[in-house]
Amino acid sequence: MARFRKIHDIPPTIWTKESLVELAHIAHEGVSSRDEYNQFTLSFGDADYTESSIESAFESLGNKEVDSIDFKVMGWNENNEIENSLSVSMDSRVSQFQISSTDEIWFLGRVEQLNALFISQKPWYSFLSLKFPQIAGSVQGVSFVGALLLLGIQSWYFAAFLLIINFMFGRAFKYYQDGRLFPKTHFFINRPNKKTSNESITLVLSFLVAIATILGVGLQIWSLTSQ
Repeated sequence: MARFRKIHDIPPTIWTKESLVELAHIAHEGVSSRDEYNQFTLSFGDADYTESSIESAFESLGNKEVDSIDFKVMGWNENNEIENSLSVSMDSRVSQFQISSTDEIWFLGRVEQLNALFISQKPWYSFLSLKFPQIAGSVQGVSFVGALLLLGIQSWYFAAFLLIINFMFGRAFKYYQDGRLFPKTHFFINRPNKKTSNESITLVLSFLVAIATILGVGLQIWSLTSQ
């Protein structure tokens, strides 16, 4: 008997309690599951809250926020064999789902439903969440080279400003690695559902300032070298 399997990264997403419940319902749809084998774990800080259903896990969580979620739902056939399986793991930096089934129709249907739900939860900063390492590396490289060129022509203030930008994007990249900036998964369970964070706003504005500064410095260098 053929078994269909898929392990796939989840794109950047923002989740509320309602959308996580919808995700759990998709996992249960068309599955003959057993509560004793279902696990839904919500994590906050060092504490894990594990229950057999997403609703019970939220009750155990109380008014705390969610840092990560892991769950697995299995379906069984009449021969007491595992027929369907879906597991999801999401935190601020790594998110993926794993699905398998002996039923191709169920398998393809669940994959399509999951992808549609993930797209509907996509945040405005999705592109930055995926591309920020390349962006930060490019800005740091250009600003460092620009600072060296400006030091060569004794333009101290512009050189210092570019070095500050270089340092700022280095710090921003650390925040990105920690999941505090443009997180892969953002949960709004027991707090207002805002679309962004102070770190993200600051970074976007800083990025625009950095681009404007680099262009201005480039024009200054070009005007000095063309004389």
